[in-house]
Amino acid sequence: MKNNYPRLGVRKIFPTLLRKSVPLMTTITTLAMLLFGLYSSTAQKMQKMPGETIVCPAGPENEFTQVNIPKVNTGDYQRALEKAATAQFDITFGPGAQANPGAMEAFQFALDIWATQVVSAVPIKVYAEFADLGAGVLASSGPSYNVTNFPGAPEEDVQYPAALANSIAGEILFPEENYDFVVNLGNGIPWYYGTDGNTPAGLYDFATVALHEAGHGLGFTTVRSYNDGVGSLRNGGDPSIFGVFIVDGDGNLLLDLPDPSTDLGD
Repeated sequence: MKNNYPRLGVRKIFPTLLRKSVPLMTTITTLAMLLFGLYSSTAQKMQKMPGETIVCPAGPENEFTQVNIPKVNTGDYQRALEKAATAQFDITFGPGAQANPGAMEAFQFALDIWATQVVSAVPIKVYAEFADLGAGVLASSGPSYNVTNFPGAPEEDVQYPAALANSIAGEILFPEENYDFVVNLGNGIPWYYGTDGNTPAGLYDFATVALHEAGHGLGFTTVRSYNDGVGSLRNGGDPSIFGVFIVDGDGNLLLDLPDPSTDLGD
């Protein structure tokens, strides 16, 4: 990080202190307060930016794939998840979801899994509801907002999704925001609301989709754009924290490429 402190000589700032006999501790304290004031005036200010919503279309094929489906009773597995949780999700269901107990149970099941995979002392606020997303669209989600230069941010001028920023800061940075992320689930989709992974042919596993969408809501997206062969990994000039680690096939960081550029577009 560049040193942006104003170049002010001590003699110019403190001519009186240097001419008079002043106790040493008083001088040190005054100097420390001055330097803190100079740093505060030049430090980057915290900013909130809109989050990116990812729209997920449905595939037409029956896949019948399973990953780590527990061999125990579903209720026992969910209780084990709750016991192992390292984060708390506060879920608000919209009216459409509230009218569907199976959907609420499957959505809770999905977020109980996520609660064992992320760590946060700050509750993560989620809103879930059914919506008319268009033909063939399963769901959509993304962070409600991103934050740069918040207290404790590991990287300057890098966007962190709401839930991650709050977790690192150890507090809710924007109390006026109702939710860290919103999940919209497609109306008219032939859903399977079981949590055993035994999805019948022709149906879409609701718990799997909820698990996937919560990942987008937690920030597993890339701040990116593409237009007529030109790509960018920066939104308003700032990359996302996950974009910082993207490399090409040779291990080169994509953020080192010109941005925007056709190189990124390729």
